[in-house]
Amino acid sequence: MHHSTYARNRLAMVAGLATLEVMENDKLVENADAMGKRLMEGLNKLKDRYSLLKGVRGMGLMIGLSRVSTK
Repeated sequence: MHHSTYARNRLAMVAGLATLEVMENDKLVENADAMGKRLMEGLNKLKDRYSLLKGVRGMGLMIGLSRVSTK
């Protein structure tokens, strides 16, 4: 039996559904949001202590930091 990325693949579908079930049951999205807010709060406090840190932005645990240009 042969499967490809663009063809119907039952094993991939079962794996995807199992992943979605774990994400929902374990509240992974909600946890990432809560942990991201906590992390951003801590990083924002560091802006006052370190002049190189200019900004903190993000969503969930996908966070970006910007720095002051040194040119």
